[in-house]
Amino acid sequence: MLILYSRIAIHTAGGDKILKAHSALSESVLGGFPSFKDLASFDDDEMQVTLVNLDDSDEDEDVKMTGGSGSDSDENNDGEQEEDDDEEGDDDDEGSDSDDSVQIVVPAKRKRGKGKNKAAATPLVREITYTASIYTADQMKKSKSSRVAIATDILTLNSDEPFDTLKAQLGVKIVTALKPAKLDFDDYIISFTVPRQVSEPIGLTDDKKYKHLVDNALKVKVNPNGKIVIEVKAVRAIPFR
Repeated sequence: MLILYSRIAIHTAGGDKILKAHSALSESVLGGFPSFKDLASFDDDEMQVTLVNLDDSDEDEDVKMTGGSGSDSDENNDGEQEEDDDEEGDDDDEGSDSDDSVQIVVPAKRKRGKGKNKAAATPLVREITYTASIYTADQMKKSKSSRVAIATDILTLNSDEPFDTLKAQLGVKIVTALKPAKLDFDDYIISFTVPRQVSEPIGLTDDKKYKHLVDNALKVKVNPNGKIVIEVKAVRAIPFR
């Protein structure tokens, strides 16, 4: 009985009836063993209730000592885990919202028209062969097949040469063939034709006409060429007559 009362007093120190038992136990310890009278003061009902309370309290205490703290910590951990999950979910939502708000704009390709924005091709420099023939005014009155030239010579120039270069070359041909006392281009009529491009004679008098000669001569894919006719219009331009 002493051991029972001691266990009751330690584990169930909260109830009124148990406090009475604890008091009785204290008196018995201080004053000696409890008397049968003191022990008889507790009836069976009270003892039964006390024992029931003891069993429940033992389980409660055991739960508090062992599983109770663990369950509380588990609940706390679950709560913290749920909060972390919520925070991560919020972060994910924010991330998804931010991702949704970001728009990637792909620049459209510009359409270019044919031939636009292309560097102008540098004209290819080619050699042009000119056949220069000198005729008198009387010979020019005849048909082409029956004409007899005073002199015929061939000269070659690059297509990028200026008109003055060609004019100087023609002057050399005139002086060599006619040997005039003074070279004056006003004494001569100079014209040109291009096979399959320019059939009618065109006067070669300036840079514009010379460019027309070069452009048409370059249209001939193989061996660009042109024909130049020099007509002597003044008798004094022919000193040997």
